Amino acid sequence: PGVDIKFPASSITDKETENPFKELAIGTGGFKFSRRELIAGAISTLAFGFLHNITDKGIDTNTIPSSQLFLGAVNWVLQRRFGMLAPILSHARFNHKISNG
Repeated sequence: PGVDIKFPASSITDKETENPFKELAIGTGGFKFSRRELIAGAISTLAFGFLHNITDKGIDTNTIPSSQLFLGAVNWVLQRRFGMLAPILSHARFNHKISNG
């Protein structure tokens, strides 16, 4: 018997996909998510917010990065619906807006 190795993109979905990276790259085109996908989305959103609380002095535990948590959730939905390019452009646009007013 062989070992069944699953890719991360396919391990969070309930359905079998022919190419697990296709959904990651070009998205699903819809807003219907399984419970596993929502849990993965919540975890990635929290990780996105946590990473934005790391400063030169260490981890800032005095603030909650609400805008980063919100943007993390939006970026996750964008990735699931439209693919990887959408959240990358969204993040770049948000950073540009913050930097340049």
